[in-house]
Formats: sequence, C-alpha cells, structure tokens
Amino acid sequence: MKILNTLISLSLLSLSFAQEKTLELTSAISDVKLYLTAGEITRNAKLELAQGRNKIIFKGISAYADPASLQFSGDKDFTIVSTSTEMDFFTVENLNDRLNELKDSLQYFQRANDKINNKQQGIHAEIEVLKKNNYFGNSTERISIEDLAKTADFYKERLEKANNALSDLNYQRTANTLEINRIRRELTDITFKENERSNQVIILVDVAQKTSLNATLRYMVSDCGWAATYDLIAQDVNQPIDFLYKAQVYNNTGNDWENVNLILTTNDPNLDASLPVLKTWQVNQSLVQRQNIDYRFGYVAPSSSGMFENRSKAKMNVSNMNQRAYDTYVLGNQEAANQGMVLNGSYDYSNNAGAGTGFGSDQIRQKTKENVPMQSIQISQIAVDFPIAYPFSVPSDMKPYTVLIKKHALNANFSHMAVPKMAKEAYLLANIAGWQKLDLIPGSTEIYFGGNYIGSSYLSTEITSDTLKLSFGRDAQVMAHRKLISKTSQKQMIGGNKKDTYVYEVTLKNNRSTAVKLNILDQIPVSASSEITVEALEYAGATYNTDNGELEWTETLEPGASKILRISFAVKYPEKFEFRVQQYRTIAAPRFL
Repeated sequence: MKILNTLISLSLLSLSFAQEKTLELTSAISDVKLYLTAGEITRNAKLELAQGRNKIIFKGISAYADPASLQFSGDKDFTIVSTSTEMDFFTVENLNDRLNELKDSLQYFQRANDKINNKQQGIHAEIEVLKKNNYFGNSTERISIEDLAKTADFYKERLEKANNALSDLNYQRTANTLEINRIRRELTDITFKENERSNQVIILVDVAQKTSLNATLRYMVSDCGWAATYDLIAQDVNQPIDFLYKAQVYNNTGNDWENVNLILTTNDPNLDASLPVLKTWQVNQSLVQRQNIDYRFGYVAPSSSGMFENRSKAKMNVSNMNQRAYDTYVLGNQEAANQGMVLNGSYDYSNNAGAGTGFGSDQIRQKTKENVPMQSIQISQIAVDFPIAYPFSVPSDMKPYTVLIKKHALNANFSHMAVPKMAKEAYLLANIAGWQKLDLIPGSTEIYFGGNYIGSSYLSTEITSDTLKLSFGRDAQVMAHRKLISKTSQKQMIGGNKKDTYVYEVTLKNNRSTAVKLNILDQIPVSASSEITVEALEYAGATYNTDNGELEWTETLEPGASKILRISFAVKYPEKFEFRVQQYRTIAAPRFL
C-alpha cells in the first residue's frame, strides 16, 4: 500500500510538472546601478506560482540586455530550471496602444482613398461615354440651331461637372495621402522605439506547492552610462569654494527609467572575479614625466567580454526589425515584410522584396540611434559608489541628464600666476589640499567667480601631488604687462656674426584690496645650434633654469602696489639669419575686397 501511495504521489507530481503554467508580465524598473558605460537593472514583480513548473516571461526588456548576466531571486523556496532571453520579433506591435490607434486611422484613410479611386474611375468612364456619343447630326440629317445649342450645353454641363468632381476628389485624395504618410512615419518611429525593448526574459522554475512569490530580476545592459562634471563657485579669495560634484547620465537602452533608485559607480562590470595577484612594483614604471595632456578626447576600447558581442547582435536584430517596420508601414508592403525568416535569433531580409526600394542598410543606420562618443580616462583602482539621495528619471533618448552627486565646501589657498609673455592678466589658482578624499574622476568643469561665469576647464585627477590646483581664469585686477624697452644690434667684424641685445620690463600691479602672492613665469631663449649663442644678462630675483630658459619669480604685492621686473639677454648668430622675438597666433578675421 505504501508503495502504491508513493507511485500515485510521483504520478501526480509528474503530471503537475507536465502541466506547465505560463505567466506573461510587464514589470517596472525599480533600481539602476549605473557604471560608466553599462548598467545593472533591477525589476520587481509579485508572482502567483502554481505547483510544479512555471514559465515566467518578463516582457518589454531592453534588446541590449546581456543574457549571461541574468539573476532571478525571490522570497520563497523554488528551483531555477533555466534562464534565457528571446527577441519578440512579431508581437511588438501589441506593446503600445498608440500603435493600434494609428493602424485604425491608417486603414480608415486608405479605405477613403480606395473609395475615391472608385469614384474617379466611374467619372472617367462617364467622360469617355460622353466623348464617344456626342451627336451633332451628319451630312444627311439636319439638326436645328436650337437643338444644337441644347446638345452643346448638355455636353458642356456634364463635362464641367465631371471635371469639377475629379478635382475635388483629387484634392481629397491628396489630403488623405498626406495624412497616410504622416501616420506611417509615426507608426515607424513608435515601432522603432518599441523594437529596442522587444526582448523578453524567460525563467523556468519549479515549486513544490502553489505559492505567492516576490521576485527580483537583475541583468546587465549596455548603451547607458555617466560622466563626471563639476561646478566650482567662489565669491572671493577669502571665502570657501562651493564644489558641486555632478554627473551627466544617459540612457539609450530602449527602457525609460522612471523614479528609480539610482547608484553611480566607478566600478567595472567586466572585472575578473578571481583574486588579484600582486606583481613586482618597479619604480621606473611609476615615474611619469610631467607634461600638459589634453584628456578630453580619446577612445575606450570595447570590453573583451561577451557583453560587447551581445550588443552587436542586439543592434543587428533591432535593425532587421526596423526594416520590417519600414516595409510594413512606409512602403505598405506587408508581404515583403513577412518574407523575412527568423534565423538563429536574427531577422533575415536576404530575400526581402523591399530591399530594392531605396531603403537599405544605410537608411536603417540613419534611423538607429548613434553611439555616445567615448573618451579614455584614468581613475582610481579602488571603485567608489555614489547613491543618489532622491528618485531620478532618465528617458531612453540618449540625451544627457544632470544629477547632483554631492556638494562640498572646500577651503582653498588662493594664489596668482602670471605668464606676461602670453597674457597681461594674472590667473587665479585655488590650491586644494587633501583632494584625494573627494573621490573625483576626470571631467569637465564650469567655473564661476564673484557671481560671474569664468569659463570651462577640465579637471584631471592623474596627478601625484597632495595639492590640487584649479584655475579660476584671469583676474583682471592683478596685472603683469611685458614690454620691450630696447633692442640694439651690433655687427661683429670677425666671423660675420650679429649680436642683438634685448631689454624687457614686466610691470606688476595689484588693484585688489588685499595682498596677493604672485608667481611670474617668463623665459630666455635657448640655443639649439652651435652657430647661435645666447647670454642671459639680467633676471634679478628670478630662478633661472638653464636647461629650458625658464624664469620664475615669487612676489607678494600689497594692495595697490606695483613693481617692475627687468629681463635682458643677448643673442649672437650668423648674419645670414634673422632672429625674431615677436610671436604670432592665428585667428579668423573679416576680409573685404
């Protein structure tokens, strides 16, 4: 008897698993953990599971979701049988109510034009009958003037009425055609957007008994990310700086993020899960020559992981689905669209009759959203997370949306630096100690001082100094004006050389109400030829670097004070050459003939 009961129980359990229950659902995105070039999406759903096997289908998922990253969890016991993703190639039209409204409108205007065509055919037939049966008598049969006039009036009236009717119908058909084209474009635009979220995640789970499950679905998705940006706001040199750490967030996944819990992270989702191994740290590998580097441009190579391959495949699938939508709505060629075959997860248009219509792969690419430009940046090896304190929304439109990460009040030591050979005004620098605690990454910077917008800069964190120097632009109240006082030339009788002697004055002026510490940079030329000799004559008070010719003074100017610095040098060179000290720059200017 015990064996019989066991067999009956096993039979019932087997029957319950054979009767698989399918749950199709749409779920809202609740959380987004946003990496610099990817995102982890979290969706929540409450499921009513039947005893045995359940097939759970999450619909409306981004086409750029990575199948290898799927994670499904819940608050009850269950067994995961399999997880997979599958593009929904043919039922995307049912995801949007607006599509059905537009298709009804399209059908209405198409039928209206069909009726117009039928009416026009009838009128054309009437005109042909009138032309063939215009009876005005013959050589043997006489027709009176009165009958002739009546007949002529009859034909004239009928033809005029028929032609007016044709004109009215043509006008109506033109208006209908314009509306048909507008509806087709809107249908195509909506379908193109729907195609980007036509993916579905399929989870097979087994449960021992009927249960309610609070489920969570997580997965990685490409075509989204963030970039750091900063606002530096200072009112005066004796007040702290308001430092706003912000991010520009973009979403091109096909799914809008509405009031999500957002976390920005500098982590790399493609990092190896294995324990890191320390290698020998050689000092010469860490010595980097200091130089001015423009970090604003560059290229980030795609990851070698399967995420990039999945993105490429998803792009192809979406492009093929867009082609089908174009054939259906714009060309009105449903038969051509249906000739496509789903092969290995992609839509095959190799035999598509619409391929010769002029809307090929180039047009598809134009309709598909372009990628966001990338840049190469250097960030700390230790990743940092930035939870955003309030719900945030980001539409899937690839536009950057700014979110505030955090705000700091920074104590800065302000100083001035002048390069009088290049500019008359000194530059205001904020020297910030302990900047490493701010968890900064490279990004564009907007600078404000004294209530005025100064300009844009770029904050690079690839420095080893404990002090971060941030430029607040030119300070017109601190001047360093360089002027050529004299130039004397002397021709030497022996050797056929010339010797030019130059004397410059740099006038410093502090128009501020407080004392300023000013660093001044200038230079004496350096010979690059054995035929040329340079002699530094006067640079009192400056530090002179004989290797590169750089001069540097450090001066403290009291309020309203001024000071003059003198520079002089001599250059000896062959008479056949000409030595120029004036430097020029290229700029656009009007040209009138």
